[in-house]
Amino acid sequence: MQREGARGGEVQVSLAWNNVNDLDLHVICPSGEEISFRNMRSRCQGRLDVDMNVRGNRPWSERPVENIFWPEGRSPSGDYTVVVNHYSNNGARDPTRYWVTVSIRGRSDQTFSGSIRSGQERQVVCRFYLP
Repeated sequence: MQREGARGGEVQVSLAWNNVNDLDLHVICPSGEEISFRNMRSRCQGRLDVDMNVRGNRPWSERPVENIFWPEGRSPSGDYTVVVNHYSNNGARDPTRYWVTVSIRGRSDQTFSGSIRSGQERQVVCRFYLP
């Protein structure tokens, strides 16, 4: 994350994988609004600040990351849902293995892993509640 200038905050959700395919990170906020490449800034102050291996934007990275965060004091309380989508196969072998890290108030880091292939439905990675 540091290599790409990803920002941290009260809530930070990060995605990493190890090939040139284009995976996408989505977070559904307590309001139901979804943060992703289609909606990079939410009304509730969440923001996607790193989006890598986008089709047409080269060179692609073999170690891409994506990052969504809320600045300190700006994350709303309620239920959050973290989703990974395999947006496009850019020539790498599938399935693509990924890791998602969730940091809440800098105290609790949880890492989730899985794999997804091109054409597969997007995957709910985890849900969490922020009081």
